[in-house]
Amino acid sequence: MEIPIKMVDFCGSGQGFKVFAAGLTDFGVDFAVTDMLTGIRRHYINSPRQVFDTIIDGNTPWPCF
Repeated sequence: MEIPIKMVDFCGSGQGFKVFAAGLTDFGVDFAVTDMLTGIRRHYINSPRQVFDTIIDGNTPWPCF
């Protein structure tokens, strides 16, 4: 199973943070991204036997400082 995950800082352009993930699997996947400063966590889930669709989350809860 291979799942590249990237969190990108777009705060300089006023767009906050974005999470990108892609998977080459149809296994069940559950992962979380946590802001270590605020403790805010967001979970991402892919159900078993479902092809992992690319995730592009531009509506994340993490604040820009």
